[in-house]
Amino acid sequence: MFTVFGHGIGFVIEKQAVYPVPGERDPRYDVTPSPRVFGEDVEGGFAGGPATVLNGAFAWLDDKVAS
Repeated sequence: MFTVFGHGIGFVIEKQAVYPVPGERDPRYDVTPSPRVFGEDVEGGFAGGPATVLNGAFAWLDDKVAS
């Protein structure tokens, strides 16, 4: 649960730096070549983190239960 919480806090801090004013991107972040790092799909970017963490936890639990 702490990992999901950490992702949420980190995501918000990052997005506040990239988009200090809603809808206006800080031009200092325009040099990033990867849209995955600071993409325009804020909601989609957020959802990917907890999904990855939870899928990993479920896979770990499945392995532990099957053993």
